[in-house]
Amino acid sequence: MVHTSLTKRMLAIAALLSVGLILPIFAAAQTNAEFPRITETRAKAAGNFEMDAGGEASIHGTNLVPSGKGFSRVFIGDAEATVTNSSASQLWIRVPVSLVPGRSYDLYVVTSAGKSNVVKVKILSNLTQANAPISVTAPNGGEQWETGLIHTVTWTPYGYNPDINSSQDVTAYLEKSDGKGGIVRLGNVQETGKASIHWRTGALNSLSDETYVQPGQYYVYVVNNKTGASDRSDRPFTITARSVDLKINGSDGPVSLVPGEQVTMTWRSSGKAASCRAYGVGAARGENSISNLGSVGTKKVYYSTEANVRNVFAECYGENNLLINSDVVKVTTNQPRPASITVLSPNGGESIQIGVPYTIRWEQKGVDRVSIALYKDDKWQEWITRDILFAKRDNETYEFPLWVPEGSSMGDTGSYKIYITGERSDGSGYVDDKSDAPFTFSRNARSAPRISAIAPASAAVGSQVTITGTGLQRASNDVYANGRMIAAFLGATNCDAKDVPTCAIRVRVPATAPGTYDVLVKNAYGTSNTVKFTVTSAGTSAVSLASISPTLAAPGTRVVLRGSGFTPTGNQIWCMSGCTYSPGVIPNATSIASFDGKSINYAVPQTPPGVYTVAVKNANGTSNTVPFSVVVASASATSQMASALAAIEGQLREIQAIVARMLGQQ
Repeated sequence: MVHTSLTKRMLAIAALLSVGLILPIFAAAQTNAEFPRITETRAKAAGNFEMDAGGEASIHGTNLVPSGKGFSRVFIGDAEATVTNSSASQLWIRVPVSLVPGRSYDLYVVTSAGKSNVVKVKILSNLTQANAPISVTAPNGGEQWETGLIHTVTWTPYGYNPDINSSQDVTAYLEKSDGKGGIVRLGNVQETGKASIHWRTGALNSLSDETYVQPGQYYVYVVNNKTGASDRSDRPFTITARSVDLKINGSDGPVSLVPGEQVTMTWRSSGKAASCRAYGVGAARGENSISNLGSVGTKKVYYSTEANVRNVFAECYGENNLLINSDVVKVTTNQPRPASITVLSPNGGESIQIGVPYTIRWEQKGVDRVSIALYKDDKWQEWITRDILFAKRDNETYEFPLWVPEGSSMGDTGSYKIYITGERSDGSGYVDDKSDAPFTFSRNARSAPRISAIAPASAAVGSQVTITGTGLQRASNDVYANGRMIAAFLGATNCDAKDVPTCAIRVRVPATAPGTYDVLVKNAYGTSNTVKFTVTSAGTSAVSLASISPTLAAPGTRVVLRGSGFTPTGNQIWCMSGCTYSPGVIPNATSIASFDGKSINYAVPQTPPGVYTVAVKNANGTSNTVPFSVVVASASATSQMASALAAIEGQLREIQAIVARMLGQQ
């Protein structure tokens, strides 16, 4: 009974195929490229599909993040992993600590578009605080870090709750070669904050304030003081000379000065500095700053008499008044000066829109220069700015802009905090503060695209037309005509720009029969309205791809591409979506012959199973796209046909009803 039913269904489908009614639906079943697919996993010091509980790993594949708004979740067995960063081709995760070493688990990805294939992963070990290794990730060789600038020493694995190599347990040391094959330890790096090892490059606890090691090549050695785990940079990194160097009376500081005292100020800026400014000194007594200084010079100046002024610092600027760097000379006093930093906003609970400017605000007292970092899930993520020198008075609110571009992955997962650290004006160390509670990033709600006009309203195959409307994107607009996607997207103007209500995208009319078509646009914001467009002529040199037979095959199988406008030689087959290099020419299809201009014989290359869209390019232009499925070599024709039938089973009855109504009207 089941076999007879299947045969009847196949005959019904064949009849519908003969009149062209089921082709769009069969294609849709084949082209659901939104489903995620896993191709491999990676973890430090582990093989493919191997990872450590409590460690970090990455998952690679396609469609791991759905287009538009959506979610991505990773499951290993019954435990859900934490997604720390994401893109369409890669997910970064923290492996659940509950997984048992030596066991294998099913790993899969679930997105708002569906569930991925399932892969087996083996858990090698459990990286708890007791047995976790540690590996330096920065500086790990080849970096160039400027003397006096704040950089962050990082390592992996690293996390909290449970603590894995947390920063309060780790000490970093600076080392260098002794020239005889050995290593000399110079001292532990002087940290500028409590949350991570943020290092004013070249400063060591064994050196006096504002004294740095000489430029040269060095290593960083980190050790967990509780577990004893340790690691050293794989290769040396370089500490470079200061790009801005300020001296008072020939000293980098600290210096002891009396208000109004005349001193000799010397400054030098490397690079492309056009001018410099000095603060805390004046050309005459009672003045507190000097502008329009050259990039190099020596000048007799007077130390400030202002009670709120403590140190002397210089800033140098390049073209367009862009800050290159700065330097400070500490001035000592007998009394310590109170110092504090307080983050005002974002301070917890805010939702910051991606693509919309935001202002970070804080209060500071007794602090000369500050650095601002973004923390994600209580871990340092990146520096927003470093070593800003302010000439404002104490007890004022300070501001710095924060702007996350539209294309950023922020906002998909995680919670964030702002971290600010600053040097005390009296040279006695650092103060810092962080947002009291997490805030989040959110994507600006955008309306679905809407087409206002297509110009011209009619054109021949191969012609360029412009679609104008709202809600269109600079890229990733898919244009459809009567349900078939147009591959020849040429570009966009003013799309996604601020304060621009409408924009325009350009497409080329694909090879298709003359007639009137319903055109619409799909992108991450949704699906647009339809607008009529007329194809006036099929053209004389357009290339068209009608079908690929069979529609699914294993690597190595020969298939036939049928259409029109194929050239005797020089035909290229392009993978327009689904491949890691899309859109791009398939490596084994860069120049293929067609003996009749209507068919191309081609062998499927070695490629992961999945659904791909294919087009033909030659001297006549670029064809429309046609879906094609690559299956595993062991899959039988019967099972593949069953899968195809299952994909359209829910729509078969509706199609049969349409045919019945059509026959009833005759």
